Amino acid sequence: MSVMRARMAFAMNAPALRSGAVAPVDGTWVPADLGAQYNSHWTADDHGTANMTDDGAGVISSWKARSTAINKTAVTTARPTWGAAAFNSSYAGVTFAGALTVLGTATGVAGMPTGSATGYIFVVADQTALVADTGQRYFGSYGSASASAGRSVLRTVTGGVNRLQISTGTATPLNDTSVDLSGPHMILAGFDSTTLYGWIDGTVTTPATIASSPLATATTRTRLGADAGTTSTLFHKGGIRHWMILSGTLSAANVDKLFGWAAWDSGLRSLLPAGHPYKSVRP
Repeated sequence: MSVMRARMAFAMNAPALRSGAVAPVDGTWVPADLGAQYNSHWTADDHGTANMTDDGAGVISSWKARSTAINKTAVTTARPTWGAAAFNSSYAGVTFAGALTVLGTATGVAGMPTGSATGYIFVVADQTALVADTGQRYFGSYGSASASAGRSVLRTVTGGVNRLQISTGTATPLNDTSVDLSGPHMILAGFDSTTLYGWIDGTVTTPATIASSPLATATTRTRLGADAGTTSTLFHKGGIRHWMILSGTLSAANVDKLFGWAAWDSGLRSLLPAGHPYKSVRP
């Protein structure tokens, strides 16, 4: 079965799978248990370690990924800020001010899934309510110096409501119509050779898939708080707690584990759909 057909089959059967699933539970699952699929992970929990540089008072000038050690550094003299309770009022997060507070790199990003390779971006983030702001605002992106060539997760506005957009820039994006993206959410964006797809808070997006072309250019840049382009003004305003790059095709079971882990990790269990296998227990 092709990746696209498998993805569509999962989307159609997801409610039934969740309502009757019997999930193996021991409370110790973490994203690193995905093994080779765990590509890169930037987490706000790394404050106070060598993975995050605090210039004082929580002002962050660099943030290194677990697994690959790709280091995102401040693009300008502006800096995002870390706080121990900056995300969802109780959890560590890095807050981006919406103008120039970008962390990124133009080197050392080899190994991320690109071209026609299947991969995902997973983000746990807080989008400030900006329905009056009709521009796009990127949680982050990776790709090339051209703003139109990258795998991206962003907020757009449709009908006066904040919505999720998943994009490769050069092709038709997936624009979710199901969830107001204001406030904290968990997002999984999928990319393969023919399709874009996604989940918000453990539920498949609407539409579930959209036909798209793969990212054709080499991956030379990655940025948090903006798109991968060099002239961006499309800055994220809000917090980021986790940002991950995942490789290969995730099983339905691992998608559920990822959202279950994030929900328990970040106080977002109420956002999981009824019947989710990890709404009441940790994966």
